[in-house]
Amino acid sequence: QLVTGDLKGALRVWDSQLRRARAVREQAHSGAFGVMHVAQVSDREVASQGRDGFVRIWDLASIAVGDPVVELDTGSHGFCRASFHKSLVACTDDDARPVVLWDVKAGKRWAVDPPDADHGMLMAVRLSEDVGSARLYVHALYENGMLCTLDVQEQAWLDDMALKVQDKVPIGMDACFSAAKSRLMGLSCGADPFVTAFRADYGSKMSCKQVARVPLSGKTLDNADAADLGLDRRGCSVVRVRPDLRIFACGKWDGSVRLYDWHRMQYLGKLEHHSKSVQDIAFSADSTALAVAAEDGHVSMWRPCARRQALPLCTAEEDDDLDSAAREAREQRERRSQDDIFRDTPLRLLGYANEVGEAFRPVLPRFVRPSYAVAFSYVLADTGHKMASVEADRVRAGADTLVWQTFASVLLPGLLINRVVWVAQGAVNALPTGKLISAPVKRWAPVALGLGTIPFIVKPIDDFVHVAMDKSFRKIFP
Repeated sequence: QLVTGDLKGALRVWDSQLRRARAVREQAHSGAFGVMHVAQVSDREVASQGRDGFVRIWDLASIAVGDPVVELDTGSHGFCRASFHKSLVACTDDDARPVVLWDVKAGKRWAVDPPDADHGMLMAVRLSEDVGSARLYVHALYENGMLCTLDVQEQAWLDDMALKVQDKVPIGMDACFSAAKSRLMGLSCGADPFVTAFRADYGSKMSCKQVARVPLSGKTLDNADAADLGLDRRGCSVVRVRPDLRIFACGKWDGSVRLYDWHRMQYLGKLEHHSKSVQDIAFSADSTALAVAAEDGHVSMWRPCARRQALPLCTAEEDDDLDSAAREAREQRERRSQDDIFRDTPLRLLGYANEVGEAFRPVLPRFVRPSYAVAFSYVLADTGHKMASVEADRVRAGADTLVWQTFASVLLPGLLINRVVWVAQGAVNALPTGKLISAPVKRWAPVALGLGTIPFIVKPIDDFVHVAMDKSFRKIFP
């Protein structure tokens, strides 16, 4: 189920299958300000934050008619969205600068001023628990782009963990701990044309450093031109990491959502549906669905699937302890472990068996049909492999692979090589046999031309089929 809030202050609990609201809570917050943030607190409770300065926690079973389970008068009317962890709530107050924490079970509230008054307003806050040490931290992102870390138990800022993550005004942040080590990986976004990835280590040597800057254009910063970095609506309003730690999503001001590989920081693709700025993004707990809310008043739901298995969030060795040769060797092992056996290994050549058969059609016509049998066997094997490698929506994954492979590996390249050989055969047959062109040359020249064409058509056809499916099949079956 999906819970949304609107500008009139109402909350709605949706049935995502029927696309209808199962329950509606009118005036959950003041209609003059509306709901700015909705978050899941537990399996049975959801929290809403309004621009009226209140944070309320609701029981989903009685949300339409019951009173809120918890009501907090935060006094916050700014951009900072509350963060929730067990019984703790972190936000700010009417001053918009300190980090304010509430323990809703104990009924306690305390505030901690920013480490530096020049940091400006508190723009984003995130509560995280290091499962290794069972300590709680608040990661606070300030107006000047500084990321600061608060030790909740000590109620003190960690001086060694301050980091400048954004050049311009930041807006959103997400972060998560690894269960293996006391390491937090996070992302921040804002008015800059990039998302900053950072890493915080809470072991014996505390440190916080920038890992990468990922451009929102989908290119590398080195390859991004002035148009990419100068878009009027280039900024990002929200960033979210999928619970399985495989991908992360960035909601942009232009209404699109960009998807990236979480571990390699590589651009995966773009989701386009909304006409106005994305306001919030939420992944389902099982990582199979993605909900996007935008200023245009619509919520879209998607099923983005990672094609490859994710790398561990933390490897066995610390990056800082590895020399360049050891790091390169480890990265090569990781790349090999990530290879798609049907697309990144020599098995991919089986998909072009029919193109080889078409190239040999003039001299070995009996070889053509068996070559198509080999190619289609490869297609079916890859389809089965893709269906077995996903946990949900296997039919859709299989259909996508089957259609893509059929066109990209068999039909289109087979047709193209067939026509190339046919034209070449007609051209050489028109030439008189003699000293300039012998009979063996006339017989084998079309075959050589067909075989020589294959390497040059692979990538263009693959890219063409991806684009065609993105505009047709994948829109019908997202």
